[in-house]
Amino acid sequence: MITRETQPLLRQAEMPRGTLRASTLPSIEATIKQQACWFIRMRWVAVGSVLAATLASVYGLRILPARALPLLLGTVAGLALANVAFALALPGVKRLQQCLALQMASDLVFLTALLHFSGGIENPFVCVYIFHIVIATILFPTRVAYAVTAIASLLLAALAGAEASGWLPHYPIALLPYSTDAGSGQDYAALSVPFVTGSVSACILAFWVTAYFTTIMSRQLRARETELRAALEGIHGSERRLDAVVNSMGAAVLLWSRGLRLQWCNQVAREWFGFRDGEKMETCRLRPLLMDAEHACSDCVVLKAVRTGIPATVERAHVLPEGQGHGQTIRIQAIPIQDEGGEIVQVLELVQDITEEKAMASEVAHSTKMALLGRMAGAIAHEIGNPLSSMAARLQLLEEQSSVGHVHETRAFLQEQIARIHRLVVSITRFSRPCGMEPQACDLAEVLHQIIGILQMDRRARGVAIDVRLPTALPNVCANRDQLVQVFLNLGLNALEAMPGGGRLTINAMHTDSQISVGFSDTGCGLTDEVKSNLFRPFFTTKVNGTGLGLFLCYKMTCDMGGTLSADGAPGGGSRFELILPVSSASPVNAPSVPAAERGCARRS
Repeated sequence: MITRETQPLLRQAEMPRGTLRASTLPSIEATIKQQACWFIRMRWVAVGSVLAATLASVYGLRILPARALPLLLGTVAGLALANVAFALALPGVKRLQQCLALQMASDLVFLTALLHFSGGIENPFVCVYIFHIVIATILFPTRVAYAVTAIASLLLAALAGAEASGWLPHYPIALLPYSTDAGSGQDYAALSVPFVTGSVSACILAFWVTAYFTTIMSRQLRARETELRAALEGIHGSERRLDAVVNSMGAAVLLWSRGLRLQWCNQVAREWFGFRDGEKMETCRLRPLLMDAEHACSDCVVLKAVRTGIPATVERAHVLPEGQGHGQTIRIQAIPIQDEGGEIVQVLELVQDITEEKAMASEVAHSTKMALLGRMAGAIAHEIGNPLSSMAARLQLLEEQSSVGHVHETRAFLQEQIARIHRLVVSITRFSRPCGMEPQACDLAEVLHQIIGILQMDRRARGVAIDVRLPTALPNVCANRDQLVQVFLNLGLNALEAMPGGGRLTINAMHTDSQISVGFSDTGCGLTDEVKSNLFRPFFTTKVNGTGLGLFLCYKMTCDMGGTLSADGAPGGGSRFELILPVSSASPVNAPSVPAAERGCARRS
């Protein structure tokens, strides 16, 4: 499933237009150029505003003398020409920030001229310098902003001082008439030293207070912008890495909305399905490429994932568009993506060309079958060898004891072993398929006595004492007789082979109302932990010439009969194999549940 950590990366595909993303983050140079364009637009606003205010003041309000009009219009024209020149030079300017600083200084000069021709210190807009100071703190570093503040302060002080001292003519504005004594000639506040001093001091103080606080705010905003830029650059790097990973998968990855609208796909999907950059990706165009036209909706894994909330997978024999894919078998997987509330909001679809994978799997399966066939040949020889060895031992005994009764007994024994070999071959050829023979009621005591007789006649039993500890009566078990004989014989012969120098093999049985357990215990080399953990795996063997199928077949046949087979032992302490089988329901149980006295003890010397 898609984890919550990966959801933001996937859901970026549905972000609305205009949302800030790392892939659209402007560079610092682009940001400065945007600010320069904004500055140019603001200057045009200033040109229009000053022109309108000039005409209104001269002709409408009549607060400015007519002789000031040509001077004001000339200053406005100079400001407009400077703005045009700056706008034309902007695309080719390399040192953009220095050019902005120069324009800011020229603006202060034009502003001072406008104030001079419109009342000087008496003009109510004398504090308009603050606007440029605020812009300077936004556009420039702190030291440049303070330099702009200093220039504004000097220009205002110089203007007011020059007018008050008579170095510059005063263009009065009919807003603040001033007179100390009648007929003194001091008709305007701009000519009063106390007024000029107080006004200039107040304005300059306002300039520096504004510069100080706006600089602090701008510095904090720049720091946050730097952090944001670094974070977005990190996201941008993650996007690039994610794109590289997704495109290197060799699979088509598509992101669908809940309404089955294609929101995003990787480059592989674009190549396979023929999408071009900027082209609208339609569901109706894409689905027939992935599904048969008549089953495009009924067998759509994306639709199933939306409806059920469970990942869905389908494999199809399909030919991708010519030149855009080379597969004929594709696997389509759909994985639902949930929001924090558990609601499905998107579906991630993965389309893989698995033609080579299928071919490789088929080749591996064929190779496995051939290898298994070779091992099965060895297993058949191993399993048939057991009864053949018993037959050879019986024939050797027949040469030593040629009485008529013993001949008849040997003939019956050989016929039984030949029939068992035939059944054994049939059983081994079916070991990889479910057994078709149903378990039936089987006389366990009779089978054990037969196995004990075979073991006693085996040449590997020389020097081995075989102790049989069975109850006086045993109930029937629910099993297949031939398989039961094969399991018991394998366990017994394995025990004999574990004691090549002699020892003791104990065969015991006990039962409850529902099951019977039969144990084969030897005093051989024992079992290590590694051997015990792999004992019943196919083709695992500790014998030089073993096939590793004997105990595996015993385990499989025991399970087929509804029983269990387990092994226990320690290195040097012998081993014990215990077989547990269900009691046949058709068999009455009339035997005690504890082992009786030893029924027999045999040793071949």
